Amino acid sequence: MLVNGVDKKYNTANEIITYIAGILIIIPLAPFLCRFIPPVMLGGLNIDLLISVIISLLIIRMVIWLIRPMVLPALILVI
Repeated sequence: MLVNGVDKKYNTANEIITYIAGILIIIPLAPFLCRFIPPVMLGGLNIDLLISVIISLLIIRMVIWLIRPMVLPALILVI
């Protein structure tokens, strides 16, 4: 890995694009997963949406870990 400014800019842009994509994917994924989780009550609180948000966060973190090196080159190819 190079230590010059170009490599640092590439890593920063790659991380920013990856995190924005992850946040945009969590927004529709959590309610979709909530549809398949049975209602979970804790006291008088319905926590099935919280469980689906946690599951979607884990899924997104795993996908980000696998795809992060390819985000910026794929974006450049698409544009």
